[in-house]
Amino acid sequence: MSVRLRLTLLYSAILALTLVVLGTALYAAVSQVSMGATGDALSAEAHSIAISLQPHLGPDQPGGVPGSHGQGQPPGTSGVAPQPTHLPGAGGNPPAQDGLPGNLGNFMPPPDVAMQSTLQVRSPSGKVIYASADLKAANVTLPLSTASLLRMASHPGASQQSIVLLGNQRLLVLTMALGTHGTTIAVLQVARSLRDLDETLSTLRIISLTGGGIAVLIAFGVGWWLAGAALRPIKRITQTAHDIGAAQDFGRRVSYDGPPDEIGRLASTFNTMLSRLQAAFHTQRRFVADASHELRTPLTSIRGNLGLLQREPPIGEADRVAVLNDLVSESERLSRLVADLLTLARSDTGRELRQEPVPLSPLVSDVIRRLAVLHPDRIVHEDPHPDLTALGDPDALTQVLVILLDNALKFTPVEGTVTVTTSKHGHLVAVTVRDTGPGIATEALPHVFERFYQEDSARAGSGSGLGLAIAKALIDGQGGSIAVESKVGAGSAFTVTLPDSQRVLLH
Repeated sequence: MSVRLRLTLLYSAILALTLVVLGTALYAAVSQVSMGATGDALSAEAHSIAISLQPHLGPDQPGGVPGSHGQGQPPGTSGVAPQPTHLPGAGGNPPAQDGLPGNLGNFMPPPDVAMQSTLQVRSPSGKVIYASADLKAANVTLPLSTASLLRMASHPGASQQSIVLLGNQRLLVLTMALGTHGTTIAVLQVARSLRDLDETLSTLRIISLTGGGIAVLIAFGVGWWLAGAALRPIKRITQTAHDIGAAQDFGRRVSYDGPPDEIGRLASTFNTMLSRLQAAFHTQRRFVADASHELRTPLTSIRGNLGLLQREPPIGEADRVAVLNDLVSESERLSRLVADLLTLARSDTGRELRQEPVPLSPLVSDVIRRLAVLHPDRIVHEDPHPDLTALGDPDALTQVLVILLDNALKFTPVEGTVTVTTSKHGHLVAVTVRDTGPGIATEALPHVFERFYQEDSARAGSGSGLGLAIAKALIDGQGGSIAVESKVGAGSAFTVTLPDSQRVLLH
C-alpha cells in the first residue's frame, strides 16, 4: 500500500469517525428533546382533561384533579405495559362501578385534546369506564399493567409515562391516578402517537447517513489529490536519486523551489549528501590514480632490473650487485607504500582507536631514541613539560611522532636543529615538532595533509606523499587535531593537539 493511499485512508477514516460521533450526538439530542417536548405536552393535556373530568366524578367528589389539593406529582416513567385488552362491548355509558357515577358517557374532552390525543378512563379496579372514539373504532384499549394499576390505586395523584406499541405504531401513554382525600377514584390514560417523531428521526437518520457517506467520498477524492500534490516533490527526489545512481552523475542536484518545510529539508539534505558523495568519489578516484602511479614506479624499476639479470651474456659482477641493491631498495619502498595504503584504508573504515591516558614525556623520548639509530649523525632537542598525559592511542600517537620527526630529520640540513616540545593549553596538551629546514611555500600549506601530495621545495625526495595524510587520519581518529606553521627558508612546525586525560577524567 502506497503512502499516498495510506494518507488518504487516514484522512477519510478520521472524517468518517467525526461524522459518526457528531451524527450520533445530534440524533440522540433531537430524540431526547422531541420526546421531552411530547411528554410535557401530554402532561399538560392530562391535567386539562382531569379538570374537565371533575363535574363527571359525582357531586360528592370535588377537587379530584391531581394537584388541586397538593397531591399532584411530576410524571414518571415505567416499562412497556402488557398487551391491550378489548373494550367490554361497544356500548356508550358503562354502569356505575367502584362507587363511580355512570354519567361519564356525557363527558366531552377539550376540543384541542380530542384532535391530538387518545383518552381512556379506568376505575380503580382497572375496568375501562370511558374510551375516546378512536379507541372504540379500533376496538382496543390502552394497556395498563397490574403493577401500575396497584400503584395508581394506592397512590392518588401519582403519574407515569410509558411507550407502548399498538398495531404498527408507537404511543406515548401518560397514566394518572385521580383522587381526593387520599383515595383514588379513577385512573386517567392519555396517549399520543409518536409517528411524526419517528418519521422525523428516520428522516434525520437517512440524511445523516447519506450526507456522511457523500462527504466521506468527497473527502477521499480531495485527500487523494492533496496527498499526490504533497508527495510530488518526493517523487521527483526519488526519480532524481534513481537517475543519479544509474548514471553515477554525482554532480547533479535535486531542484526544489518550495518552502523550507520537511520536504525542503529533505531536498537540502539530499543535495548535501550528493556533494559529499561527489567529493568522496573524486577523492577515491584521485587516490586510486595516485596509488596506481606510486605502485607502478617501483614495479617498473623491479621489472627492469629483473630483465637486466636475465640478459645473455650476463651483466658484470659490479652491475649485478648494483641491480640487486636497486631491487632491495625498490622492494622496501613498495612494502612501505603498501603498509601506508593499508593504514589509510583502515582509517577510512572508521576503525576505532583506543582512548587511554598516554604520558607524553616517555613516549617522546622513546621515539627520539628509535630515530637516533636511523640518523646517528643528528641530534634531536627535547623540551619536555613534566607530568603531561594525553588521552589517546599510544601506538597511533607513536606512529604520528615517527612520521613528523622522520620528515623533520629528512629535510633539515645537518647543521640545522630539530626540537620536540610538549606543552599544556587549558584542557588540551600539545606536542610540537619544529625544524630549521627549507620550509613550505604558503600556497602549499593547505595541501600538505592531502594524500600523495608532494611539494617540490619542502617534500622532494623518495617519499610517497602519504606520511602526513596518515598522521592526520590517526590524530582525527583520536579526537585531536594537527596543524602546520611554516615559512620558506625559516623551517616548519607541526603541532599535534589532544585532550588532557586528567581534565577529562575529572569531568
